[in-house]
Amino acid sequence: MYTKKALSNIIFALFLLTVIGCGGGDKTTVEDVIGQTPSIEPIAAVVKASIPIGYAASVAMAEINGVDLPNAVSSNTCTSYPCLATIVITIEPESLPISIEGVTDNGEIIVVGLWSSAERAIMTVVFSDLNAGNGFLSIQKISTIPVTQQGSLLTIVYSDTDINIDSESDNAIVLTDAEIETEYQRLSQPIPDDPEVSVDMGAWVIQVDNLATQSILSDDQYQILGGGQYFDVATGDVSVLQLGLNKVEYSAECTLNPTSGLAALQEVQVSRSARDSWVKLGQAIIQFEPQCDGTAQVLLGTGSFFLITGDKIDLGF
Repeated sequence: MYTKKALSNIIFALFLLTVIGCGGGDKTTVEDVIGQTPSIEPIAAVVKASIPIGYAASVAMAEINGVDLPNAVSSNTCTSYPCLATIVITIEPESLPISIEGVTDNGEIIVVGLWSSAERAIMTVVFSDLNAGNGFLSIQKISTIPVTQQGSLLTIVYSDTDINIDSESDNAIVLTDAEIETEYQRLSQPIPDDPEVSVDMGAWVIQVDNLATQSILSDDQYQILGGGQYFDVATGDVSVLQLGLNKVEYSAECTLNPTSGLAALQEVQVSRSARDSWVKLGQAIIQFEPQCDGTAQVLLGTGSFFLITGDKIDLGF
């Protein structure tokens, strides 16, 4: 009995044979149709958004727990709870473990937090004179995200609905007890082991392991899981992209690419600029590898990405 994926590939193959056979003199090749490269911008966008958010949460937790960091100032040391505090983090080009837009001179990350205990907080993170993410997904502010710490491991959850929300200029966190508990419940959502399933999560989970050295940020280990859907309307093109990430690992030891984990990227793209442009329709399973060369390997391509199975692709970090 055929699986859903197998049936999709059979239908696509029959479609391909039809369009190639009827192509006439337009010089269309098989490579034009099933040798396309997926739009990998969402991968860089999510990683470049998640790492600064995780970094900011790690700094804020360290400051509240009495760690004096040279580039951070806290308004409160929180000797009792609940506790409100604002942490201002000065960012220089070498501060973050990943390159993001706007860090040519000193910028700031402002964390406004409501701590329920030394291990749990709701945070709003504001990027000043720099943006998390990239041109595909640019983040100036992310609002009321839950953060928890167990030993050396921090866990943070955010979704697209938390990004760039306008609110009061002081970024105060005003939540009822029920709203606070709802935010913390987001930390308990199940995380699939399969990135193809993660595409439907609608949330991103960041885990930061400070290796029990809260005062040393450069050795922090990051892991990103989850999934989301994105729309891209470029000149002449309309794309719908779904991305799932599973155990994608990143550290300051390699700033060119994640060094472990899997991504599932599903894409539908229609060109409006040229009649002879082919629709991009397919899925790519991408593996991140220890080599720090800015690339990843396509483990499996289907549809428009069938012929690039096994190829290396540039991640554009």
